[in-house]
Amino acid sequence: MLWHNPATCIQIQWISSSADQRTENSWLAISTQIYLSSLKGRAILMISECSLMLKALTNMC
Repeated sequence: MLWHNPATCIQIQWISSSADQRTENSWLAISTQIYLSSLKGRAILMISECSLMLKALTNMC
């Protein structure tokens, strides 16, 4: 499934870090956009996990 793919999270992280300065607002905006563009309501649970993974990745950079 798309949301379980770490490569997807990394891709999103790259887009967000180049588009914004990694603020909490940008994480929320991106998570919201992903949720709204997804037809599967259960994807919101995956987004939370992905956001946490993204924050961990950016902290390591």
